[in-house]
Amino acid sequence: MKKRWIALFFAIVLSFIFAADTSSAERYDDVKPGDRFYDSINFIADRGLIDASGGNFNPGVNVDKATVVTAFYRLAGSPSVTYMPVFTDVPAGQRHSASAVWANEIGMLVENGDGRFGPNDVVTRQQLAAMMFRFADIKSPQTADLGGFTDRGDLNAWAEKGMGWSVARGLITGATGATLDPTGGVTRAQFADTLQRFVNIREDPGNIWVLNPRPTKPPVETPGLAPRVKGGWAGKTIVAISNYNAHLGNVFGSEIEKQIKATLSEGETVRLIYIGDLTVIRFQTINPSRAPEGNWEYMGYDAFVAEVEAGKIKPDAMIVGGGF
Repeated sequence: MKKRWIALFFAIVLSFIFAADTSSAERYDDVKPGDRFYDSINFIADRGLIDASGGNFNPGVNVDKATVVTAFYRLAGSPSVTYMPVFTDVPAGQRHSASAVWANEIGMLVENGDGRFGPNDVVTRQQLAAMMFRFADIKSPQTADLGGFTDRGDLNAWAEKGMGWSVARGLITGATGATLDPTGGVTRAQFADTLQRFVNIREDPGNIWVLNPRPTKPPVETPGLAPRVKGGWAGKTIVAISNYNAHLGNVFGSEIEKQIKATLSEGETVRLIYIGDLTVIRFQTINPSRAPEGNWEYMGYDAFVAEVEAGKIKPDAMIVGGGF
């Protein structure tokens, strides 16, 4: 029984890993196989998150603010933006005009304090940490103790939480074993490496959470589920696994449903797939809650795994319940 659960877990995890085709095409004259940042540069280029010029990526050049903000704007799906002259140095029609206005609207930017956006300004390590943290919008972030770094005092107050979170999640590492170098610049290659880790945490491992309805040793905290799927829950497929059917209809199920339901507008649907004791129960409804018996669909374990492996079921998130 336990082996079958493990097989199911890895079948779904593999569906996350192979969901994105991260080609290793040699598209830049100055990026070659074997280079330290080769994979991460190709990863973000395959996703169209960053541009190059003249056939070169320029990995050793410091990344500017326009490039960083545009990458996150594209990661967010390039949402529609109404241009407003919020910055003195961002006229309409520039390649970064929409992304600058968008970043300002969501509160992602570190302000210059002089009305400028500073598209060509070099982004520092603490600025990148702060912008990633604000973009992620984590309500209860895990943060690292930065007291062991000798240059902790060089970190600005506005960047403390973002840097603590970025270090805790492995997005930013110490410049040396003992220093953070918060005011040091970030190269384009380093940004590619950091952004790849950010994307992977946000879209792949970051979408596999543990929810324990029963006490565990050691205890596992239930993370906030609602804000953690790219683009919201509407229209998504969520797989929830527990090896105790009793949990599906009470503590385990209700906790998930309560948080997801609060994010939906009228007419929006979400597909929840509950798995318990190798029995798959799935349903789709506007307000996810205990549906009448006639609205449930049943599928056997083997059939479910086959559909996952064939790519017919592609979970947007997976939540694992206690008991493993």
